[in-house]
Amino acid sequence: MKIVLMIAAFLLAGCAMETEQPQAAEKPTEERWQAIAKELPAGKVIKNIFTVSVPRSDLEVGHIDLGEIPVDAGLSSNIYFFPCPCGKMNVVGQLTVVDYEVNDVIDELREARIKIAAVAPMFIGERPKLMMIRFQGEGDGGKLAGAIKKALGWMGEDRNTVK
Repeated sequence: MKIVLMIAAFLLAGCAMETEQPQAAEKPTEERWQAIAKELPAGKVIKNIFTVSVPRSDLEVGHIDLGEIPVDAGLSSNIYFFPCPCGKMNVVGQLTVVDYEVNDVIDELREARIKIAAVAPMFIGERPKLMMIRFQGEGDGGKLAGAIKKALGWMGEDRNTVK
């Protein structure tokens, strides 16, 4: 009987919980986001986090088992800026790069004192070979965003432009 009452309590508690509606993205208007938005204008503020997603639409990724992998299946770089209670800005994220882009992107991030948390393959058996670079950093939001913008310049079609 005790078990039946516990199960009923859990079910009632689950039914009574309100479901949170996703918060709509908004263009950054607060001053703290302005320097970041200047460097990365495609970003949106969602729940006090400046979020940037950069799809790798320049690639046609074929996989030995999966066939062609669509861009919307996760072939993107994602960057998140959020304020630190200390007054600085934090940034975390992951960049989806082709294997020959890795060193240039890492060099650009490290030049800005952004730490590399991991470099790992994205899949097994794909062509071109994709890698994930995970990173974290802390400091002035505008400088961090500028460094990430430079790192993004080593990726995709921007890689072939004169710098």
